Amino acid sequence: QSFYFEMQKQLGIKNKELEEAISAIQKMKSNAEEFSQFYKDGDITEIEFAKVKKKIKSVCNYYEGRLEKLNSLIPDIEDYINEYEMEFGKP
Repeated sequence: QSFYFEMQKQLGIKNKELEEAISAIQKMKSNAEEFSQFYKDGDITEIEFAKVKKKIKSVCNYYEGRLEKLNSLIPDIEDYINEYEMEFGKP
């Protein structure tokens, strides 16, 4: 039963991490658009824009990878919780 409660706790943590990853990707994409506008307006050089774009892409790739892992992990945790509840009832 303690493992069940740990899985409940982990499910909450992983769902929060999922929300944070989605939020971070959205922020990075918004920042990319903003820097694109700075470049178009001539406020930053092409080299500066390329550096920022590369960093933003790197961060997005990290969070997208994290998003994929969480999207595969969360259903497994939910399956375990559902199976436990079907077998033993909800504690």
